[in-house]
Amino acid sequence: MLHVAARKVFPEVSLIQALGDFWDQQMGTVPANSDEIFSLGSEMDSLTAVVVLVEVSGQLPDVPLNESLIKKGGYKAKAEFVPHLMSGIKAEAEKHGY
Repeated sequence: MLHVAARKVFPEVSLIQALGDFWDQQMGTVPANSDEIFSLGSEMDSLTAVVVLVEVSGQLPDVPLNESLIKKGGYKAKAEFVPHLMSGIKAEAEKHGY
């Protein structure tokens, strides 16, 4: 009888939440009624972004998350930060059975 290893469950929802929360904690939230001038300069540099990998690594303890997942130059917006990192994290997780 063949034993097929079960794939691990990828914690997508909690990772998205953790990445969004990290952005908000580091950058603050921009009020919905603010103008675009207020939000200029709200960029996260790549050195700051690396910290999030340490914070989310507990959700995927057997997946190495390293700075190569971070976009060189950092991120201009949360809407760029979360999907970019999720894509990289998910690709790494898939290599490790998720």
